[in-house]
Amino acid sequence: MGILIIDNGPYPRIIRQASWIRSYLPGIRTEIVYAIENRMPHEPEKYDGVILSGGIEPLFSERAWLLAELKLIEKCAEKSVPLLGICYGHQLIGRALMGPHAVREKHSPEFGWKQIRLVQHDSHLFEGIPSEFYAHCSHFDEVCELSPEFRLLAESDRCKIQAYEHVSNPIWGVQFHSEINVRKGRLLLILNGLANLRPSLATPRTLLEARDSGIAPKLFSNFLDFAMRR
Repeated sequence: MGILIIDNGPYPRIIRQASWIRSYLPGIRTEIVYAIENRMPHEPEKYDGVILSGGIEPLFSERAWLLAELKLIEKCAEKSVPLLGICYGHQLIGRALMGPHAVREKHSPEFGWKQIRLVQHDSHLFEGIPSEFYAHCSHFDEVCELSPEFRLLAESDRCKIQAYEHVSNPIWGVQFHSEINVRKGRLLLILNGLANLRPSLATPRTLLEARDSGIAPKLFSNFLDFAMRR
């Protein structure tokens, strides 16, 4: 069993998102699959839970690995396998389970450390986490609409759907990156600014205003607690 981590990064062996996530799962057996290698498992029910990382592939891409990941998400829902999507993973769950109308390109990207506010206080994923906290954000797209099977959990000033959960299935999505600490966040801002030719993403002010509330250990512990009870 254990936890399956899907790394959606374009250069997973350089920017090691899956390893960052795994560092918050101490003592837990994990299997990492790099999405771009197109070797997506077909039976998610063999795992205690599945975590989808961030990524930069266009959200409506039809690449084979992405279509396979959408099918994996659907199977998780069918088999009630605990599923947590982070950033791009959060958006892919939206596309797979809510439809293409539920996701879109943002009018303006959200980068840096943002204040996140909980709008529901009874979700297991956020148990023991303050109602307001700071976390790293790095996205050009967003989930813009929730279907009736999902409910809003958190928001920020520039992103109205920062977190959601399925009302009857163990499925959660978070737009923010709790797994990215200040050092990693600063590096990603610089790399994103260079890759997208947008140096404004990594202004001195943004880099200096780094403020992380450190909720990752509790958030991943809450997810694990639910997954391991199955």
